[in-house]
Amino acid sequence: MEFGGYLVVFSMAVSHLFLYITFLLAFLTDENDLAIDPFAGTHKLAMAAENLRRRWLTIEWALDYLRAAMERFRGCPGFASNPQWQLSR
Repeated sequence: MEFGGYLVVFSMAVSHLFLYITFLLAFLTDENDLAIDPFAGTHKLAMAAENLRRRWLTIEWALDYLRAAMERFRGCPGFASNPQWQLSR
C-alpha cells in the first residue's frame, strides 16, 4: 500500500498511534525536516521519522526506554548517544 509516496507494510503489530503519527509527519513535514519529541517514551515518532526520512531528536528521562531506543536505532546513520549510557547493563 502506498502512503504519501512511501511503501507502507501493515501488520497486526503496528499500532494505530504509530500510523497516526506517521500520517501527521508525512502531512506536516518535508523530507529532512527536524521532528522533536520531548517525551519520547517508546520512540514512535522517531521510528516514523526514520521511515519517512525526517531528522529527529528525542528526549527521554527513563533510562530503560532510552536503552531500548538506543538498541533499536544503533545501526541508523547519524545515530549518537552519550557514552555514559552503555547499551549493555
